[in-house]
Amino acid sequence: MKKITSARLLIALSSIACISAGTIIFYFFLSAHCLFGGNYFHEASSPLHDAIVLYYQDKKQEAKRLLLKAANDKKYAGGAYINYAMLLERENEFGEAEEYYRKALQSGEHIALLYLFMMYAKQGKGSPRHAITAAGNLSEIEGAYWVEFRKAEEKLLRNDAEGAMQFLEKAVELGLPDLPVLYADPLFQPLNKDPRFLAMMSKARANYRKYRQIEKAMEDETIQYYKDSPYGTMKLLYGILHEANTSDAKIEKALSELLLSEQNVRDRGIALYRLARIRARNKDTQGAAKHLAAFKELIASDKSDRTGFVAVVKRIGEDLFANDPLLKEIK
Repeated sequence: MKKITSARLLIALSSIACISAGTIIFYFFLSAHCLFGGNYFHEASSPLHDAIVLYYQDKKQEAKRLLLKAANDKKYAGGAYINYAMLLERENEFGEAEEYYRKALQSGEHIALLYLFMMYAKQGKGSPRHAITAAGNLSEIEGAYWVEFRKAEEKLLRNDAEGAMQFLEKAVELGLPDLPVLYADPLFQPLNKDPRFLAMMSKARANYRKYRQIEKAMEDETIQYYKDSPYGTMKLLYGILHEANTSDAKIEKALSELLLSEQNVRDRGIALYRLARIRARNKDTQGAAKHLAAFKELIASDKSDRTGFVAVVKRIGEDLFANDPLLKEIK
């Protein structure tokens, strides 16, 4: 399978290396992440990634053909059908979307039933009572909380906050972790100030430890897959850049220490660029200029770079510098 290298590169430059100033690229990343069916979203080599990137490059027919081709592989069939149905749903082709959700169900992708619930709710249709029961019966113990979470979403789509609260409480009891979506999604805004919701989220935080173990395994897989690519990072650098609630000062100290020993051009480049942005954000124009100059010097050097990072930055560098809101005025 030919990878959509340029699109993935842009995604990674903004989300992993954190050197791109544009935020639209995050839309590609988040959309691809959300549209995957089953357990395939964390597999970096999945053809489902390529299909979603193509779709948001406005190559919609090519994306759909790729999904139907992927559906011929038993490993991807359920996820491919779900993604195909979701694209049809986005285009308001509800009848055909329902057909492909049902194909996903027939292929063993039970979560397709939940997507059907959501589509029915968007159209103002009721979900068959037996289907709700089936969702509970089909769910595995470890993923059962997602069934209840989807039921809560459906209730909120119908403006039934009380009903949503009941399903959400059950979801937390079954293991739903305290996820940012519960606060950021406008759908959940009616619940955010309810004392019962706040109490539930306190319990949900205790569930996050187990969820974090799964999330960490996915991060490790991603780091391993991209370790020799222009849009990857070394594990230490990834940890520095993604540690939660870390101050600029702490990140700056860790990056400066890394630069004392790390010789990999890609990782030195990422560290230098991030240091330049930190200094610029803290109004230290001289410090920002120093790190940015070091970054540009590194890119212009003839040092060996097996990852391809230097070649990429040379192609997009001027646009990158001109559009970075923190560094565009730094000379």
